[in-house]
Amino acid sequence: MKDPLHAPNWLTIILLAILIIFLLSLTILSSFVTTVAMPVYQTTPTMPIPPTATPTPPCNIDADVYEPDSNNTGARPITPNGPAQTHNFHTAGDSDWVKFNAAIGKAYTITTSNLGSRTDTILFLFDTDGTTLIAFNDDYIEGSLASQIVWQATLNGTYYVTVASLNPNAFGCNTNYDLSINAPNQVYLPLILK
Repeated sequence: MKDPLHAPNWLTIILLAILIIFLLSLTILSSFVTTVAMPVYQTTPTMPIPPTATPTPPCNIDADVYEPDSNNTGARPITPNGPAQTHNFHTAGDSDWVKFNAAIGKAYTITTSNLGSRTDTILFLFDTDGTTLIAFNDDYIEGSLASQIVWQATLNGTYYVTVASLNPNAFGCNTNYDLSINAPNQVYLPLILK
């Protein structure tokens, strides 16, 4: 009789073969998952992101004659139906504030015009407190970068307008524009009854 300890146990051989096949399949499967699935979860950028550069104008220009006027407390007066004021964006993020007196019931047209080649204005109208936004406009005519607000005063008072560059990094040469406020005078004709 053969020694039972040295005799091949077919059941043990079959179980070892199954275990080896199972381990090999796990190795192959993990290799497949690693090479196929890893790119899906990769979050490291392949190229470095350059630092944000400080914008520089193509050339420096002097501030317009209305500066400093970059907030409501520095707002300069503008007269409705008066001459247009010429402003510019001389520094990055520059905005220009003006204030005007409005009469209840009267319509006002606030317009930017004669824009420099690097100017794209956005116009804001604020209430008498200088902080409550009433209206705003970017491009009022298709194909133009000028802005316009048409508004009728609901109360007498001093109202505020600010003009900013749509692109705060556009400043320096050729960022000039004109700002005007028009309020057509209403003509009252006598009523004649027959």
